[in-house]
Amino acid sequence: MNYSLEITSDKEQNFLLQENILHSNSSEVCLENDKLGKLAFCNEYKRGFVLSDIEILARNELKVKTTSIAPVFALYFILDGNIKSSIAGGKHDDKLWEGKNNIWTFPEDISWQSTYAKNDLFRSFGITFDTEYLEELVNRYPDLLGNIYNEFNYKHDYCLQDKHLSTTAEMNLAISQIHNAYTMGSVRDLYTESKVLELIALQINNFSSKDTKTDQMHCSKKRDLDKIHEAKHLLLSDIANPPSISSLSKMIGMDEKKLKYAFKEVYQQTIYGCLFEHKMIMARQLLLDTERTIFEIALDCGYEYSSHFTTAFKRRFGVTPRKYREAV
Repeated sequence: MNYSLEITSDKEQNFLLQENILHSNSSEVCLENDKLGKLAFCNEYKRGFVLSDIEILARNELKVKTTSIAPVFALYFILDGNIKSSIAGGKHDDKLWEGKNNIWTFPEDISWQSTYAKNDLFRSFGITFDTEYLEELVNRYPDLLGNIYNEFNYKHDYCLQDKHLSTTAEMNLAISQIHNAYTMGSVRDLYTESKVLELIALQINNFSSKDTKTDQMHCSKKRDLDKIHEAKHLLLSDIANPPSISSLSKMIGMDEKKLKYAFKEVYQQTIYGCLFEHKMIMARQLLLDTERTIFEIALDCGYEYSSHFTTAFKRRFGVTPRKYREAV
């Protein structure tokens, strides 16, 4: 890994983490027990970049200190939950929540402390670029990447946008395609690289958009943002019998029209698009982690008929559930 990890909120768990790191390979660190919960860091090394997935579900508030061993240039996406970060000893204090992204650069030996809330699932996805590969991209696209690279090259800690921007549906799709690139067989690495380049293009285009001033226009107050987060929680609490938009608006005390616009602003998805995505991610995990039948998984995901589930799954992932399971 190009960083070191330390649990600062619990010495006993930190000892277990360091033992885990010592005896694991460099691509994956996973610590799971009744006291801690689950902490998993998974790195996939490619030519020119590293794909990183983080999943944390803490039994109690968890604080993790990360120190960069080498300079870092990374795309960073919050998929679930939220995180509080204190960078360089409090030089920058920040909070990121699901559906947000940014591009970060850190010099060597800089530390940041991340705080994860109790019983709140956190997942993130990141892409860290090798210096040589990054320089190759900058030489090809100096107008787009030159300013960011200068911050990286001059050893500054920097994020491309002070206000983290929303992850678009196109970005979420590209991330999902990267996670499922193993289905592409011999062209897997080429396909993955194309999606990585697509992601950085989408991020830069998002940052450059003249419409950023309208970001969260319908969600300008914290209480409105809290209501939207509550709406998502209620929507996904019972996927077999999800509330209608009308019922959801009454449950959170927000006008139906404002709810629809605000939900899309915050999550870059419609309400039912979010529900569909949640069902598909859940289905994928059940296919990978359990031996439940396709029919049982369809019911788990709120589909009365397995044929409807199969059609939806193929539309989302490009293969049927059965073929997806066989490919693993």
